[in-house]
Amino acid sequence: MGKNPRILILIVAIIFFALPVMSQEVQAAKDGQQIEDSCPTTLNVAVQFRPEHTLGDQAQSFIDALESVVGPINVTVGVYAPGDIANSETTGKHAFVGLPSAAFHGSALVADTFNSGLPFQFSAQQHRSWLFKHGGVQVEQEVVDSNPNIGANRIVVRPAAMSGPEHGLIFNTDELPNGVLPDDLDAARDLFDGQPMRFFGNGGRLMAGVFNIIQFAVPGQTPYQLMVDQAIIGADFTGAVGDLYTFFEQPGVDIAKTLSSWECDTTPLGDGPDSPCANVAQLGYATFYSEAWHQLYDVQDFYVDADYWNNCLSSRQRRTIERLGEVNMLVGRANEISQTPRALKSIRAYIEAENGNFIKGSWPSAILNELKASALDYFGGLAGNDANFGKVLDSMNDFIEYQPTEK
Repeated sequence: MGKNPRILILIVAIIFFALPVMSQEVQAAKDGQQIEDSCPTTLNVAVQFRPEHTLGDQAQSFIDALESVVGPINVTVGVYAPGDIANSETTGKHAFVGLPSAAFHGSALVADTFNSGLPFQFSAQQHRSWLFKHGGVQVEQEVVDSNPNIGANRIVVRPAAMSGPEHGLIFNTDELPNGVLPDDLDAARDLFDGQPMRFFGNGGRLMAGVFNIIQFAVPGQTPYQLMVDQAIIGADFTGAVGDLYTFFEQPGVDIAKTLSSWECDTTPLGDGPDSPCANVAQLGYATFYSEAWHQLYDVQDFYVDADYWNNCLSSRQRRTIERLGEVNMLVGRANEISQTPRALKSIRAYIEAENGNFIKGSWPSAILNELKASALDYFGGLAGNDANFGKVLDSMNDFIEYQPTEK
């Protein structure tokens, strides 16, 4: 992938053509800026991830561009609750950039679908096109407005960042027959049945429905401690670039700063330049699949107080912010993809240093074919029990019909 000249040309084109468009729109917004006296002079924004991690870096790129439109921004690593944002005039917490969550979208199922779609469904380009050109953003806003814990017209949500593809999980080598996943359906059922996995999103749901795994998934929180405790058979987290940092270079680092105290030996994680923790291959998680089937992208959203959005920004500024999000998704994803081959090479070295198995590719076909064959009925059944998910699925199908067996 890193040697494909068309990919390199695409990345160069995005850098040289998309960024000038961003700059022109930022300047146009500044020329038409209308700020009322009661509006905040500094916008307080929380970002979910540290800037050292690729997800945090992609969010920070959006914030940097946003600041050129709205003025000074104070950034905090953390999470603002919907109620804080909706009442920012009293809380001083105006906006948040992070992964979709049940707190905003009403259910984890709906949130995960805006985050990374369904398995064997959209490409990243198709997901972005659905959001911006085929009604996805409007449906997402309707979902947030329908959340009874928020209320209508209290929070505005817009896509802001998009990651590169995830890898195909890291597995505990000793738990696998011959150290790799079996290419036999019966053996796969025996392997996965009742096994705990840190497997996020709709991919994890489908695995639970088809292979009866026990799904551990805390959004944004590293599964490193679960691996120290040998509590899971396998784990996903982010893409290869992010997980090189999280699992190998700074193993266990809390990229979301959600843990008040967490130590390996006697040194707290995340406070210094070096991690005292063993990398995950040294913990026995030394079987790595380089290609994902479950999450080809992660989308981060921009959540902002609707009063601020509607009364403190001009229509030109609002349009510019929406465009900034779309362009940032393109640029951030392209940048991460450009770094992925080197990250995979480094991960391979860590894995092979522990005599592990680095598999250049995705899971065996026997497993993937069963997941594909089951996906349509499985998610159709979930749509019957969650009206908002049904609405989202209908919107996606209006754009491109979900046919997982043809992917």
